[in-house]
Amino acid sequence: MVANGEKCFTFALGSFTKTIKCKMIRFTGDHPAKVDARGRIFFPSGLVKDLPNDYPGTFFIKTDVHDKYLNVYTEPEWEIQAEIVEKRMNLNNPRHRQFLRSYYKGVTKVSLDGNGRILLPKSFLEYAEIEKEVMILGRSRMIEIWSKENFEKADLSQEELQDMALEFLGDDIPYI
Repeated sequence: MVANGEKCFTFALGSFTKTIKCKMIRFTGDHPAKVDARGRIFFPSGLVKDLPNDYPGTFFIKTDVHDKYLNVYTEPEWEIQAEIVEKRMNLNNPRHRQFLRSYYKGVTKVSLDGNGRILLPKSFLEYAEIEKEVMILGRSRMIEIWSKENFEKADLSQEELQDMALEFLGDDIPYI
């Protein structure tokens, strides 16, 4: 539901309901950053600008299920993602329960500190093979954090990107 230019989400659990109101957030750009000895990275100013002024600076981080990078969600977006996953699960099915345990394992809520940094858990740094340099990618409603090396390996050539654009989007979409 959209009200006054804000997207509103209502979640219900039994008799408990919660409505979250937020402006639609779209993150853009790729931003190089460095990890300090404690596992902290400065949240790029280009991504901070994408946040509403009143956003509290909390995020949910989890490992990606397909590749060696980290997914970062705003709190409202995390609620949407969790809802999508849980709606597809049957808790009477042992494999579904096993999947959910693994999917949620290690999900961490982080906040920007007073210097605009977030702390990445050591296990996440190891999973994503992050040592010192990272690339932070704004990917619409979420953010990806990659080791610089893995980000460069995963990058497509211009020809590969063109081929995929035609394959996935067709040739009738203007201005892609």
